[in-house]
Amino acid sequence: MAKYEWLWDEARMRYYRIDHVAREHVYEDGNRMQMEANRPRSTPQDTEGQPVPSASATTRVVPPASTSATIVSSAESRSPTYQLVPGATAGAIERNFVVRAPSFFRLYRVFALRPIPNGLGSAAQTALLSILRAENEIISGVCRFVVIREANAEGLVLVLPILSYQRQGVAADGVTKHEHGIIHTGKNAPTARPNEEPSKRGEQSMMPNPIRVEQCDPTEKLDPMSRINYGRRTFIPITVPVHHVGEVHEGSRDHLHRQYRFVQEARNPQGQGRPEAQQEQPLRKQEDSRAAEARHYQSEYQRCKDKGLLEVAILQHLISVYQRTHSGLTWEQASAIVQSLLKY
Repeated sequence: MAKYEWLWDEARMRYYRIDHVAREHVYEDGNRMQMEANRPRSTPQDTEGQPVPSASATTRVVPPASTSATIVSSAESRSPTYQLVPGATAGAIERNFVVRAPSFFRLYRVFALRPIPNGLGSAAQTALLSILRAENEIISGVCRFVVIREANAEGLVLVLPILSYQRQGVAADGVTKHEHGIIHTGKNAPTARPNEEPSKRGEQSMMPNPIRVEQCDPTEKLDPMSRINYGRRTFIPITVPVHHVGEVHEGSRDHLHRQYRFVQEARNPQGQGRPEAQQEQPLRKQEDSRAAEARHYQSEYQRCKDKGLLEVAILQHLISVYQRTHSGLTWEQASAIVQSLLKY
């Protein structure tokens, strides 16, 4: 198969290649657009990958010689810069939908699935996803979700949907504005459009704190009109094929919890004894677990410091421990988490 040079279109948030014969831009989704006479051949790519804390906020810890970091970073920049790789094929940007291990569906995970994937193992799963498709008003394409509670005994994970409502945001008809919030990739959150502001008597605005997502693939950005729906919780079976989008950024996790609880409590003001209220207990336990983990690392840090170890040596030790106990994390990811635990 011939290899093409895939270029990034910042305006349309898509990759495209150039058909020089037809003088068209061919996008990764198959759409074609006539080349403009004065349009530059490519648009410079300025994407962000998994964020690395800035020098002003965290300590830059170099991994030991035995550890190889997989994220490129620079002391002069606040986040990594990823360059377009010439000759990348369409296969490099295809979404990988596969059945994942149960441990994949942990709290804060962001993943995607097709509304009705082909080859599901059971009719029950097909029916569930058909309902999901109808309720979320998604006719085609990919659905993205944020894990708000890990899988229960039935193998169902509780998630919140990420929707753009055909790029209208909460200005779309029938959308309850105050049950939504902005969710984004990249360091800077997009602003809401003027028509998304409350326009009717009694209407309230969106939740105030945007949620940031660290994407696995730096080229896979959320649409600027993406909105997280705190009011429509959905159960999804962990046996369906999904694509790994990323994780909720450390700095957004408290906002995610608080805004989710606010919306749910507003929807069920008398629901303390109902199943909905009981479902919040595992979420609180997970938060308590994080606080306990933070205390453990803070205690270990102080113990090493009392022994006279240098700070860089202490951090290398703690990061190595965290990386061993949380397989799949890069050195930079483990470093960011450990330093956030020390500041918890």
